[in-house]
Amino acid sequence: MNRPAAVVTWARGNALWLTVAVVAVAVTLAGVLVSQSGGPGAPKVKGQQLTRPDAARSPTTASTSAPATTSTTASATTTSTATGTTPGAGSVRPGGTTGGPAAAPGSGAANGGTPGTTAPSIPPEIAPALTATRVLDWSPSLLGSQGADVWAVDSLESGRVARVDAGAARAVGQAQPYVSGLAPVADGAWVVRSACPSGAAQLVHVDRAAHATAVLSVAQPIVCDLGPGRNGLAATPGALWVVTKDPARAGFGLLLDIDPASGAVVDRVAFDGVPHDVQTDGGAVWVTLSGVPSVSADDLVLAAMDPSTRRELGRTVVRAPFGFPIVHSGNIWAGGANGLRSIPRTGGAERVYLPVGAGCGGGQLFGFVPGAVTSNTIWGTRLDLAGTVPTGPVTHQSVCRIDVASGKTTGWSPGALQVVGGDDGGAWLTDPALGGLVRWTVG
Repeated sequence: MNRPAAVVTWARGNALWLTVAVVAVAVTLAGVLVSQSGGPGAPKVKGQQLTRPDAARSPTTASTSAPATTSTTASATTTSTATGTTPGAGSVRPGGTTGGPAAAPGSGAANGGTPGTTAPSIPPEIAPALTATRVLDWSPSLLGSQGADVWAVDSLESGRVARVDAGAARAVGQAQPYVSGLAPVADGAWVVRSACPSGAAQLVHVDRAAHATAVLSVAQPIVCDLGPGRNGLAATPGALWVVTKDPARAGFGLLLDIDPASGAVVDRVAFDGVPHDVQTDGGAVWVTLSGVPSVSADDLVLAAMDPSTRRELGRTVVRAPFGFPIVHSGNIWAGGANGLRSIPRTGGAERVYLPVGAGCGGGQLFGFVPGAVTSNTIWGTRLDLAGTVPTGPVTHQSVCRIDVASGKTTGWSPGALQVVGGDDGGAWLTDPALGGLVRWTVG
């Protein structure tokens, strides 16, 4: 579920270009922070994003700013704004630059016009209203779901873990530090942790109250990988699956089949290439690999493994992806420079989703990074080219929601928030500036 947009593009064959891209996004986020930090209509706390105007409102109706209403329940802060808010009130319009507040054209003094001029009609790119709720005051590194339960974990020293829903944190606990994988299950969640950079590993089970109920030692040393969006743990009935770089051989990786009752390593599968992510879908265990021989350094390989035999079922090469691909409903969903690609697992024609719609971008498309996929909805980050600096391109981001069946797209300017997951009802975003997990509920 979690695929943060912080991973701009893979570009493993060109480390300098990757650095430039990441710096460019950081510059953009800094610009957004400045543009949203003041002004009478600006959000007062980043992460408590004000509701955007409703696209269904008549385009000929004048609008005025509406005050935000804030309430706090169960350690969660909710911020919403009535529909009809004047565009540009301390916001950055998708597809715009990262300068000051994006005042609407012709909106009086903000654009050199006459003060007191009637507010403009709502432009068509403004997306439907949403409500933002700050559910946690710390930013999780990994997010996953099992049914209605959503689990969040901090991969660094704190080892914090929480079960949340769209309204509040329902249970908060602590695993151990340096978590590199999260796998929600029916009775709670598993995390895998190890010493950094590598060493003895443990699997920790927490129940739905976020209390640790089992700590299992794993004989195989695990290389900790704390990069954003890199999940090294998945679960199938009766098995836990851990991916790790091979501590003994550079450029190689391992998939471990582990018994959740004892922590015993049932089987090891070796790969030519470095594993970064493991996920389960469609009866297979999928391992994301980079640096595979005979494959371009800019590409990733998804290897499908049979969970019963541990034999490889097939491989799919994903060309120059933005972020990590997500496997769902028999398809591989991969972002790229031209939008979002749906690649059928069994072959056949690909479908390309162009992230264009109300509130989703509007400038020159730089790329799209998928963040979450359900049977009906895709959440991700569209990056628009907003300019260049000596170190490379500067991009402006918008969080976009795509309807799988129709391709209809809507979006919102996230400020400095980064999408890490989502479902049919809304998105999950982290606040790297102030810390926190924020729920966007649409409608």
